[in-house]
Amino acid sequence: MVALSSDAFAANNFRFPGPLPPGHRRPVREFLDLRTKAPARFYFKPGDRYYPHFEKAVANGDPKAIYQLRRNYVRENKSGLCFALMANMGDGGHNQPVIVDRWGIRKITPRECARLQGYGDRWFKIPDPEVVSWYQFSKQIGNSVTVPLVKRIARVVIAELKRLNAAQAR
Repeated sequence: MVALSSDAFAANNFRFPGPLPPGHRRPVREFLDLRTKAPARFYFKPGDRYYPHFEKAVANGDPKAIYQLRRNYVRENKSGLCFALMANMGDGGHNQPVIVDRWGIRKITPRECARLQGYGDRWFKIPDPEVVSWYQFSKQIGNSVTVPLVKRIARVVIAELKRLNAAQAR
């Protein structure tokens, strides 16, 4: 949402940036750590509540796809992009992007979630899980803004403010 004060702007001329041109979207797998094994807590194991759902979906789908548990079924995303990161990803299986790596079926990690939101690896330190739980961290990432999108919107806002300033200077 972008709000313009009617005290300063006679009309709402703001236009959101259009979609990115083809070739500018990066596949979700570019954001993932696929060369190193994630901590064990991110992997679904036989006997886990959601393991059979993901195992069946992966067996019938693309092992390079992104999966997501929705109430009672697993959804496969074939677009190569990521599902929206939600504030309620938490410790359960619902609403979390799930992938297959060479070690098994797993949830994406906090660092991978942050990358998908546009945060560079050097911009932050993931807190000790004893201090800030994965649930709390994922809630913060899910409630976060997507940095590249905010930058694109900010450029349009700045252009609109410059246009207003130029009109007022005349």
